[in-house]
Amino acid sequence: MIRSLFAAVAATAIFASSASAETDAISCAGPVKAYSTPASLMKELGKGVAATAQVDGSEGETMEAVVIRASDPARRIEVVWSADDQKSGAQAIVRGDSRVSVAGLSLGQDLAAAEAANGKAFSLSGFGWDMGGNVTDWKGGRLAKLAGGCFLSVQFGYAEDAPEKAIDRVSGDRTFSSADTAMRAVRPVIQSLTLGWPAKE
Repeated sequence: MIRSLFAAVAATAIFASSASAETDAISCAGPVKAYSTPASLMKELGKGVAATAQVDGSEGETMEAVVIRASDPARRIEVVWSADDQKSGAQAIVRGDSRVSVAGLSLGQDLAAAEAANGKAFSLSGFGWDMGGNVTDWKGGRLAKLAGGCFLSVQFGYAEDAPEKAIDRVSGDRTFSSADTAMRAVRPVIQSLTLGWPAKE
């Protein structure tokens, strides 16, 4: 009896661990999908998991979103649509203190980790403006086309203690290789990960 109880508890723990691992990673397959809308997400995930909220947008603006696991910062996902009619396709954003992984990448990882996931060097924009630090071209690497038809956007930020002169060398509306010595000097790390889908026809 005790042995059976122990086995049941062990099986439950393994299942819980597996479920947690699944929910801490997102892909083109879900939980956000190509044609997800605020209503469909709320219905599928339930009010205990998803809720509507205002989140940070571009240029200091805020926008309406469906936030998944808002009460758990380490597992939080923000889902936004750039058009009110939701024809733009959903965008699932991982940022802040979230530890949710996307395509094998997590917040805080460096250029080398992203190159390893991509299988080669890639291009990113200079820092110091709204699109600063965004990957602009995966150069045909593995992250250029994800299974399931969605695309990955990654934004890097330079290290807090990076020298000012080094930051100046990689700032502005210019494009740099992730292998560039000047870019490496500011030790960029991932600040946000976004899975997005093409606009509906």
